[in-house]
Amino acid sequence: MQDQRELYQMLVNSVSAGKACVLATVVAVKGSAASKVGDKAIVENETIKGWIGGGCCQGIVLAQARQLQANFNHQTADARLIRVCPRADFVAEVECYESHCPSEGSIDILLECIGHAPKILLYGNTPIAESIAVNAQNLSYQLQWLRDFKESQFEKGDRERAPDTKAQVAIVATQGKGDTDALQHALQSKAGRILLVCSLKKSAALLDQLKQQGVEQQALDRIISHAGVEIGAANAAEIALSLMAQTVSLIRTPQAVIRTEQAGKPLAEERLSTEPEKGELTERVLSFDTSSSCCASR
Repeated sequence: MQDQRELYQMLVNSVSAGKACVLATVVAVKGSAASKVGDKAIVENETIKGWIGGGCCQGIVLAQARQLQANFNHQTADARLIRVCPRADFVAEVECYESHCPSEGSIDILLECIGHAPKILLYGNTPIAESIAVNAQNLSYQLQWLRDFKESQFEKGDRERAPDTKAQVAIVATQGKGDTDALQHALQSKAGRILLVCSLKKSAALLDQLKQQGVEQQALDRIISHAGVEIGAANAAEIALSLMAQTVSLIRTPQAVIRTEQAGKPLAEERLSTEPEKGELTERVLSFDTSSSCCASR
């Protein structure tokens, strides 16, 4: 078994640097094998650092770690158990992959996504934004918070450059301080959806202003105006909770249609479709109809 201290330090360094990786741990060995229970490796940028077995094992772990990372944003599971063994030892209870090693050993490996927390881009220095930040921290989400965002503060080159973060959702809670600038900036991001915190009347005016500035309708369709799940929120903390509930649904719920109250239109269903391999949202169906649920009285 390799020195685990060095490996754990590498893991800490990766997470601290905001890099996503997969931790592979040997949890069971049967027969003759090059690895032992407890052996570990980190899979990062298509490379394996550490030791989990020979050539057959490494190729399979690389492929399955890549797949786990690609699908992570579209499922709640962040770990997977696989077995590398001869075909004769395949069982239905475990995800098995064939090993052609002459030793004919069997190795069970746990793959865990590390540093893959969902990412949120937040604009605004308001009580609602502050509560959203607290909720994001409690959920262990990654947060890029632009508190006092003003597009005019950026140089021309900076204005034209999209935000660095690959956030799944952006939340504009500026509430009168740089609303249009924040929306323009969020539209340049990779966020699949942009939640706008304001009244229906104001959101209609903001969307019209963006249209006059030349923003295409396809881009505007990413904005959910008057955002949040309807829970009868009465204060900043409750509004933030409703926004986070919608954010979690956008990130976690597969096959979704969102029911949103858009400016100037009645409650309507909208479909989302982006490419999962780019870390954005897949087609989802989100419906917040609570008329027949235990939460109907809220």
